[in-house]
Amino acid sequence: MNDRAELVEKRLQRIEDERAILQNIYTYCVAFDQRRQEDWLDCFTKDAILAYEPSATVAETRGRIRLEGHKQISELFATSEQVVRLTSPKHVTVNAIVRVTGDEASAESIIVLFGDAGGIPELISTGRYLDKLRRCSDGRWRFCERIGHVDTLKAPPKAS
Repeated sequence: MNDRAELVEKRLQRIEDERAILQNIYTYCVAFDQRRQEDWLDCFTKDAILAYEPSATVAETRGRIRLEGHKQISELFATSEQVVRLTSPKHVTVNAIVRVTGDEASAESIIVLFGDAGGIPELISTGRYLDKLRRCSDGRWRFCERIGHVDTLKAPPKAS
C-alpha cells in the first residue's frame, strides 16, 4: 500500500472510531430514557466507573455518586425507576469532542436533561460528561469511565 492509501485508511478508521464513540454516547441516553437496561449497561465495560460530581450549588440537593462495575451501575438503573416514571426524562447530548488514541479514547460533551411537567417540557439538569472509552474485543467502543459533572439540578418530584 502506498503512503497516500495508508493515510486515507488511517483517516477513515479515525472517522469510524469517532462515529462509533458518538453512537455509544447517544445509546447511553436513549436506552436510559426508554428504560432499555440491557442496551444501557452494554455501553460500559465490565469494570467501568460511573460517577456524578455535583457543583457546589447542586451539592446540597445531590451528593457524589461513584459506582464501579456492571453490578453497581445496573443498581442505579433500577433505583431510578420512580424518578423516570414521574419525569419521563429526555437526555440531550451536544457539543461532543472526541479524541482517539489507538484503542483508547476520551470524550467531553454537554448534557441537558428535560422532563415532562404535565405535558410541558421542563429543564431538569445541565452539566457535562468527561468520558474515557476503550475498544473492546468485539470491536465495540464502551465507557470505561464516565464522570458526569452536574452544574444545575431541579429537585425531583415527590411521589404521591
